[in-house]
Amino acid sequence: MKYKHYRKLCLVGFSQEELDSCREDAMKVANFCRERFGMEYEETIGTTQLADALMGLSAAQENPGDEFVVVGPGGEITAEMFVRPGEGAPAPAARKQA
Repeated sequence: MKYKHYRKLCLVGFSQEELDSCREDAMKVANFCRERFGMEYEETIGTTQLADALMGLSAAQENPGDEFVVVGPGGEITAEMFVRPGEGAPAPAARKQA
């Protein structure tokens, strides 16, 4: 039951051709997850921007920017770490009942 708390399943490709070539296999997983857990399926074309930033993070641990939360050994994780200044906390999403 490790997937029961997920709400969406997203296929990310770097081009429309990549999405098209992976869709058949992705739909098998998506159909199972929709029937079993009520997940929604979506597709998007992505970039390596976030992964590239993550790879450069070790050199910037003192100032990781607003894309990452860095917690040192023994540090405490709080909800406030995940809210940008001036933004309110996101409203909880409703879960579809299966």
